[in-house]
Amino acid sequence: MNGQPRWQPTVRQKVALWTALIVFLLLVSAYSFEGLGFGESIRQLEPYQNLRRAKTLWDWLQLLGAPAAIAFGMYWLGARQTQRERELHD
Repeated sequence: MNGQPRWQPTVRQKVALWTALIVFLLLVSAYSFEGLGFGESIRQLEPYQNLRRAKTLWDWLQLLGAPAAIAFGMYWLGARQTQRERELHD
């Protein structure tokens, strides 16, 4: 060793790594679980009925897009309000 301290991950970096790993494992397991709609792209519902497309990852992302946009908007508005209140009190 040359006297310099070795790099150690911070608690925040460890939490981010574990979160990313868990999300990745959940996505992999959900993709293999047919009940969520991942799997065959076309299925037969019953004899003599139309075929329908199975849900894709893009379908699930579209479903989550609106709540994520609303949550981000609420966070942004709250941060702006806090900033204005600080400016008024200074």
